[in-house]
Amino acid sequence: MRRTTPRRVRSSTAWSSSFQSNIIHEQRYLLIWDGLKTTALISVLATLVGTALGALVCYMRMSPLALLRVPARIYISVLRGIPVVVLLMLTFYVIFASVNISPCWSPFWPSG
Repeated sequence: MRRTTPRRVRSSTAWSSSFQSNIIHEQRYLLIWDGLKTTALISVLATLVGTALGALVCYMRMSPLALLRVPARIYISVLRGIPVVVLLMLTFYVIFASVNISPCWSPFWPSG
């Protein structure tokens, strides 16, 4: 009985050919580039908004006025108790339910 060696599923030339066909010739690298630009924009905006909001809450929490300190305390204690995934789901499915918006832009849409 003759044993045959198993063939390689994909050789390096087949992989290279597939990559060139799918990514280069069909210009799918442009989709990757657009995704990278969108990711960078969302990251920068989230950093700026988060830093500004965090600084505001920090200053409110450190204020000698109870009128500013109490809402900051409540805000901090509520956000500490809610998981992030629940906050994201609430933001997208409840707050932006009536707005026709892409999920990528929902954190930056002005509310109320």
